[in-house]
Amino acid sequence: MLNNRVHPFRLDLESRTDALTTPAWIAMGGEATIALDELLEPHHDSFVARINATAGLRWMPTVCQGSTSRTGQLTRQLA
Repeated sequence: MLNNRVHPFRLDLESRTDALTTPAWIAMGGEATIALDELLEPHHDSFVARINATAGLRWMPTVCQGSTSRTGQLTRQLA
């Protein structure tokens, strides 16, 4: 769990990361982004398991609560 000091830093980091990566996602385009997501989605649990093994279970608690398919969410966001 994040404490009050770390939470604003994490939000700022995520905001800056989003700002830096947005141009690449826009350049890639919606269809290619969805295709990439569909290629990666089946491996989501393996990726998270590897991260958990190296970073511990508290690296991203919301992800560790269980995986759900994000392809549909991404498709709706890009539509």
